[in-house]
Amino acid sequence: MTKIRFPLLTLSDKMRFGKHRGKTIKQIVDSDPSYLDWAEENVEGFILTLDARAARDRALLLNRSSKSKEDDYEEVDKFMKRRS
Repeated sequence: MTKIRFPLLTLSDKMRFGKHRGKTIKQIVDSDPSYLDWAEENVEGFILTLDARAARDRALLLNRSSKSKEDDYEEVDKFMKRRS
């Protein structure tokens, strides 16, 4: 796991690493919300504010319409595990 220290990241903060370096969290929510999901799970200390998480989660749920029902269930399970 990568060890980088971060403050809580808001929608207006810029990504400081990876393929989206220099983009705001909002831009990433709009273009690749699953990347933020990956970063929270794999990058130690990468934590989004509640507003940023809510925006990411909305984007993930809206993007799921192109997936199969089985994928939908997995997405909902993953979403619920994050909430607990």
